[in-house]
Amino acid sequence: MLSGSLFKAITLPEAERLEWEHAITDVMNNDLKRADLISFFAVVVDMIRQGSVKPAAFSDWNGRIVVLSAENDPTQSEKDFPRYESCLGVL
Repeated sequence: MLSGSLFKAITLPEAERLEWEHAITDVMNNDLKRADLISFFAVVVDMIRQGSVKPAAFSDWNGRIVVLSAENDPTQSEKDFPRYESCLGVL
């Protein structure tokens, strides 16, 4: 999921894309730890909690929004879901 987000966020010449995919996949598989990924999601949750992400930022978004969670997810609580809804719209 994280590597997919990276590929959507960066523009690569087609000739270099495969090399970058291999490099990013290698980092994801061999260098990142569970704590790194939790930190990535925790930053987003914190931004929503603090109100740094404004609903207007999503006004032109017509795609689906999916919020992943788990019972033992240390980055989220039940109190966060109303925050998501107010920021992102109905989930």
